Amino acid sequence: MDKFIVLCDHDLLWDIKLEEEFNSENICISYADDIDDICNVFPDTNIDIIICSAMEFFSFTEYGYIIKKGISVFVVADEYSEADEFNALKAGCFDYQLRTAPIKVIAQRIKNRLAETSHKKKLYFDSAAGSIYPDRELASLTKRESAVLKVLLSNEGIPIEKKIILQKVWGENFKGNIRVIDTVIKQLRKKLSGYNIKIITHYGRGVSASCQNW
Repeated sequence: MDKFIVLCDHDLLWDIKLEEEFNSENICISYADDIDDICNVFPDTNIDIIICSAMEFFSFTEYGYIIKKGISVFVVADEYSEADEFNALKAGCFDYQLRTAPIKVIAQRIKNRLAETSHKKKLYFDSAAGSIYPDRELASLTKRESAVLKVLLSNEGIPIEKKIILQKVWGENFKGNIRVIDTVIKQLRKKLSGYNIKIITHYGRGVSASCQNW
């Protein structure tokens, strides 16, 4: 299957040179005027990598949404700034390079990233819609498993007490054993093995889940 890269940059000549490096590869490259438009221009496309300028990246206020979807972001900068590099990497970009670096080197870094993530399965959670979206076939989740996962991802990274999960999923009048949650968590870990979902049990505090960026 073709890999899909979106170029979102202000230097057209540089973009063309980079695209030429992928001519013989099974890689599809498209363009977006600015990073804020990506979700609107490609709403149903599984994007593998976004390549953008540092200026474009830092002007984008919702890059956390892209990171949570598991899309790799490669930032190119016109001049070096240690603070910008640190902040870009901290925000979830997988690489930060100067535009003056050899095009072949940048292209190879991107190819390496595609190779690293080609066997991995991504999943992201749309909190507004309350929906879970995989980029590949997801093992069938039961109604309870899906509900528990949504509760955890609605509070991404924050430990949720088991009694709170029980109330939200099973209802206030549930009279069963609270350990039913442990069984559901065990099944979720099994079914989500290989996906970018990390479920952690915080002893004495509850359970948390988060979508990891690769």
